[in-house]
Amino acid sequence: MAQGTALPTNALSVANAVDGKLSTLTQVPRTKRYAGITNDLQRRFAEHKVDPRFIPCVYLQCESADVARQAEQLLLNSGYKGGGGGGNDSDKPDWIYAYEITAATVQ
Repeated sequence: MAQGTALPTNALSVANAVDGKLSTLTQVPRTKRYAGITNDLQRRFAEHKVDPRFIPCVYLQCESADVARQAEQLLLNSGYKGGGGGGNDSDKPDWIYAYEITAATVQ
């Protein structure tokens, strides 16, 4: 699993970092990738059936839930699958994640 260590300060930087890193791990088109936000990566990966040992995935902690939401929307607009608007304000979903959609994953 790839994890960013720096906290990009704006949504475009976050989206570019996530997409760029995932692109080094998989060659599938963006339409075969999923992006979301959460406050609990372990739970979300379990719900999506993403096993980082076998499924290319990336996650990055954002400086705020607003930045995470905006970055998620940028990825969705670029072709990634996902629901958009994940989490709620009380959850503070400041983690963004993305993975390759496979037969084993659950969207």
